[in-house]
Amino acid sequence: MYVAKVPISDKHPRSVVGVSWWFSPQPASKPVPWSVWAQDWLLSFRQFFFNVRFGGRGGLNLHRYNMWKELQRKTHDVVWTDPRGYYFCNVLAVSSEMRGMGLGRKLVEVVTQQADRDGMPCYLESSKGVPNIIIYEKLGFHLVTEIDCVDGKDACKLYCMVRKPKIKA
Repeated sequence: MYVAKVPISDKHPRSVVGVSWWFSPQPASKPVPWSVWAQDWLLSFRQFFFNVRFGGRGGLNLHRYNMWKELQRKTHDVVWTDPRGYYFCNVLAVSSEMRGMGLGRKLVEVVTQQADRDGMPCYLESSKGVPNIIIYEKLGFHLVTEIDCVDGKDACKLYCMVRKPKIKA
């Protein structure tokens, strides 16, 4: 995980202005790493706690979360063709006052440069098509497919993008 901070000021009331969370490549033949397993259990525990605390209105809709994870797994089975795995961008967020200043680029490049040295591909899912697809294309990613998460009248589209390494190991 990479965290971008600035000194607190009138312009920046919080010191954290950006974060990127990447999973390291895992070969498809290996079991799920304990860190991912632990995060899934932690999420379940937190959800249970919030459901108890707020009378069933704890935020995360588990039905939708499980539906999304199943669609994501099916997509990865098709899109992830490299048996060595992918650097997977799980979260990328930049505060609104820092957007357009290159911070997001730096939070991505810190990993894509390592991926290039390792000769490994990268993968991400963006929940926003415009302008994110164009931004990620400038960083070497290309759109490979879309995931449509539909639950009744509610729908969410995820744009799946892959970046091949620029230097082979």
